[in-house]
Amino acid sequence: MHDRILEEASRLFLRNGVRSITMNEIAEALGMSKRTLYEHFPNKEVLLQESIKHNHNKYVESIKKLLDTLENPLEIIHIHITEVFKVISNAHPNFINDLNKYHPEICKKVVIPNRTAAISFTEEVIKRGVKQGYFREDINPSIMANIAHLQFQLMDDSAFDNYSKTDVFEHTVMTFIRGIATEKGHKMIDKLFYNEK
Repeated sequence: MHDRILEEASRLFLRNGVRSITMNEIAEALGMSKRTLYEHFPNKEVLLQESIKHNHNKYVESIKKLLDTLENPLEIIHIHITEVFKVISNAHPNFINDLNKYHPEICKKVVIPNRTAAISFTEEVIKRGVKQGYFREDINPSIMANIAHLQFQLMDDSAFDNYSKTDVFEHTVMTFIRGIATEKGHKMIDKLFYNEK
């Protein structure tokens, strides 16, 4: 029951935005009374925080699985960004901005610390790419991983309000991986990311 609540709450927060969703609406979507919902989560703030933690744990599991089952770093990136595209496509455009503006404590306690796992994942993929000859040897994987995630954070800047999040994300990712790729890497990027279009 606990996880089912977190799954549905996460879906509603992400799709509709944090501000517009009420505990009543979450209870209705789950087909339960508001009282039952409050027995599990005392308020919306706690439910939001636990939903973000829940999603982060699922994210960590998914990237661990990718690292464990695939060797080619560009295949890992391709699968990963395909999944991220799905999330971004279904997300409310103000989701992150609302979190930052109306729930700064959650951002401080949960969202910002969670970036560490994403940066570590990116660094590991870049290291593999260097080792396998897909990425340049003259780059520092740790620096580049941090640069990548700083660029992703800029996606919510007002400068991109007139563009779709998926377009901004695609441009950010493709510019980044092409910038660190070798000739061998460019060939694999073209095969994975462009031949299918």
